[in-house]
Amino acid sequence: MAEEFRTAAVLDRDTFRTHAARGLIAAGIEGMQDVERIADLIQERGIEIDGQQVRFLEREQDGRLRVATSAQIALEKDMARLAGLSARTRDGALSDEQIAAAVARSGLDFTREPAHGAAQLAAINALGQAGGLGFLIGVAGSGKTTLLKPLVDAWRQADALKDAGISQTYAMTPLLDGLAQGKIDLDRQSVLVLDEVSQVSPRQLLEILQLQQEKGFALRVVGDREQAQAIEAGDAVELLLRVMPKEARPELLSTIHQKSARGRQIANMFRSPGRDLSQTEDEQKKADIARVREAIDMKHKDGTIRLVGGDHDQVVEQIADLYLRRRDMLMQAGSEWGITMSAPTNEDVMDLSRAVRDRLRKGGEIGQEEIVKAAIDQRGVTYELPLAVGDWVRLFAKTSVRVDTPPWAPLT
Repeated sequence: MAEEFRTAAVLDRDTFRTHAARGLIAAGIEGMQDVERIADLIQERGIEIDGQQVRFLEREQDGRLRVATSAQIALEKDMARLAGLSARTRDGALSDEQIAAAVARSGLDFTREPAHGAAQLAAINALGQAGGLGFLIGVAGSGKTTLLKPLVDAWRQADALKDAGISQTYAMTPLLDGLAQGKIDLDRQSVLVLDEVSQVSPRQLLEILQLQQEKGFALRVVGDREQAQAIEAGDAVELLLRVMPKEARPELLSTIHQKSARGRQIANMFRSPGRDLSQTEDEQKKADIARVREAIDMKHKDGTIRLVGGDHDQVVEQIADLYLRRRDMLMQAGSEWGITMSAPTNEDVMDLSRAVRDRLRKGGEIGQEEIVKAAIDQRGVTYELPLAVGDWVRLFAKTSVRVDTPPWAPLT
């Protein structure tokens, strides 16, 4: 149960029965009454998460019993309180004149797509005039990073964010570690921009907000809840939407990445239009599914989507084959652009990586012989990492070492 609540803020009450049944399979079971009794005991006594005893709170939602922990509710309340407080301070706000001058210096053309350009300018002004906390909600392809350029210039602050002129960029875990250890220093002259805030958990955002209260830096968050979500429990975007004044959270809901009106229409159909209060949650889900199915049909008709069948392994194999075919086509055409794959979970990414690597080994692009090294990711998860000549490894931390060998000696 503790593991479940690390990645989910709310669970169905049925989850208690599932875990009770699993435990009773090993301990012995006489009937369903045993499952119900153990589930009730779990809920009555609470559980321990990260050394803290937590209680459960239950509420009915759309005919289902939903359960959250007291610790998660307290964390989210604290995050929401600090976010609301920060959004209502004036520290970090820019004047109209400062913003207008920075827009003029930027050289950006907001007239090519008049309606979208006007929305971008409105977002620049709202984000620049926000105080301690500003939140830009922007769909994929809306130009969120582009409109940061004049704001960065106006703040006089010396990857996508580097293109906007931001001097230092960090992944979230190294950022939090650096702040906690004093390696990253922020003060009242600093502006911290969090990109892809939908991937930031309430716990992480609470740490940032607590530090903001102490250091006084301005905070700007950018993102779209319909894109990738945080691994940890909770929805930081939903909490921000509840507590921040509308003037401090501008929205860019049109996109410019798609070249055609039909492409933009399809992209918008994949987004949820927002909760219709006249519908139940189940009715809303059915409407969302119908809309997405229509968008998929449109993409299928246009030839911009391919649906493949099979089990997990078979689908992974087909994606790996497609990836390499597309990569080879780009290389033969002399393109400098690469190609990427996206997947729902880290495990899926690992499976795709292995499938592509197997093909590269067979093609002689990486060596046949390999060694296995112990590795650890940003979340502290350990695993075995096979390495061969030709492999590329991305490191999330740098460790300086001194090697007592001449610079020309081979290293093993």
